[in-house]
Amino acid sequence: MDLKRTYIADVFSMKTSSLSKDNEKKGEIEIFGWVHDIRDLSKIRFLVIRDITGRIQVVGVKGETQGKIFDLMTSIPRESVVRIKGTIKDSKQAPGGKELLHSEIELIAKAEHPLPIDVSDHSKTELPKRLDYRFLDLHRERTQAIFKVNSTVLQAYRNL
Repeated sequence: MDLKRTYIADVFSMKTSSLSKDNEKKGEIEIFGWVHDIRDLSKIRFLVIRDITGRIQVVGVKGETQGKIFDLMTSIPRESVVRIKGTIKDSKQAPGGKELLHSEIELIAKAEHPLPIDVSDHSKTELPKRLDYRFLDLHRERTQAIFKVNSTVLQAYRNL
């Protein structure tokens, strides 16, 4: 069965019952994105996946999740690219109120570990090193915000 890619922002704007009407299994979606964060609470593991539109939490529970996939969840380095297929569930604790219960995780591109620069917004990396690894620096929210503001201002001038 081929699934259509779903952007993370679309997940939050749709009702859980209406997700993926085209798919055989109601509510099953497929997302692609970068691993933003990993949390391991021994019996429950969380991946926070980021794409251009937002973030979503992926949950794995020991005993309910396949052992191979459950182990893979902690071995994936931050900023690796993954494809995740699963179903959406409403959750009060999850950021944004929804989380993804995965049925498949595929590692598309494994990131170097450790990364040459810290991509969190709390990084104190010096400018020359940030410029050397600009492709990673652009993953930082603050850097993205600067470009979004710049783009909006330029677009406003063009529309005059």
